[in-house]
Amino acid sequence: MSKKNEIEKVDEFIMKSVVNKSGLKVFIIQNIDKKIPLETIAKMKNIDMVDLLQEMETIVSSGTKLNLDYCINDYVDEYDQGDMYDYFDNSESGDLQEAYDLLKENNISHEQFRLMRIKYMSDFAN
Repeated sequence: MSKKNEIEKVDEFIMKSVVNKSGLKVFIIQNIDKKIPLETIAKMKNIDMVDLLQEMETIVSSGTKLNLDYCINDYVDEYDQGDMYDYFDNSESGDLQEAYDLLKENNISHEQFRLMRIKYMSDFAN
């Protein structure tokens, strides 16, 4: 202990850090490349599908392509995929709520719309 300011010098300390967001993004990209089911990716990182989709949107928005061809048919009917692609092709805003309101009679969930927008952005915007 220093007598001057009565400060005790600590020889050891423990550093705690928050979850590394870039590490999560790398994990998601690697596992999508391995064609791991999206639910499994979410479970492995203890996040829900909404959070996984959010991370995927961030990844694609930053310019990284995600090949979702291996799993998209498990989530969205091929006919509905075509309807959503038509919407995104012709929409000026690309607004999910607008798309949802237009196509809600097809019983498509918000998550399905988000997944298709991610695929669309990855295929055509990047």
